[in-house]
Amino acid sequence: MKFPLLFITAVLFAGLSVSSGQWSRDFPRSTDNTTGGVNTPGVIPAPAADQQRKTRPDYSVSATVAQTTSMDVLNDTIKLNDGDIISYRVVEDGKEPIPIRVGDSGDVEVPLIGRVEAKDKTCRQLAYDIKAQLEKSFYRRATVILGIDVLGGKSKGKITIMGDVHNQGEMDIPADETFTMSKVILRAGGLGDFANMRKIKLIRKTPEGYRSYIVDLKPVFRDGRLDRDPPVEPGDTIIVPEKIINF
Repeated sequence: MKFPLLFITAVLFAGLSVSSGQWSRDFPRSTDNTTGGVNTPGVIPAPAADQQRKTRPDYSVSATVAQTTSMDVLNDTIKLNDGDIISYRVVEDGKEPIPIRVGDSGDVEVPLIGRVEAKDKTCRQLAYDIKAQLEKSFYRRATVILGIDVLGGKSKGKITIMGDVHNQGEMDIPADETFTMSKVILRAGGLGDFANMRKIKLIRKTPEGYRSYIVDLKPVFRDGRLDRDPPVEPGDTIIVPEKIINF
């Protein structure tokens, strides 16, 4: 069968148009004028470095604790010892994990309930002990998640915190961090409802005897002014007073 030349030419032109359209959809076009006005396939950019960092998964212990919602999967083989630092959270609170340390006495300071014996227990055993105490007075149901951050490390000494905080008493100074007044208060469960954060008293023993300092922590807690957050030393006593309310 013979086809007119005009018909064959039209078919070939249509095929080239379709191929060109497909090329345009599959590849971005360069806007560079160095090609003399001829469109060429552009380069598909790789994700920016900061975007790659954002999408990289976080495998830290605290991140794992933040994502875990079952106590049955907690570590039940490694026994805790003095100086261990563990991440702690209660699922029902909806808050980020906080670090707590096994002191030289073998105890941990747990928000709301105070000291709990931790030495020679696994994370799973300790979590169930904390759960039982929380459910006695504070929670209808408490899902306690624990994970070991750091093994070992002796305390630098002890400090004492008193006054309007949730957990008063002695506290170990961690060996591997700069322990400041705000950290002491957070480890003690936070400020009470009537605490005066602007007039916290720090009592320190010096060669000349005991000296008292009044520390204003409002810039630290409200504005994140870490330069206004003094480090504590072994033997320090911190007293958090209540606000004076006039009726």
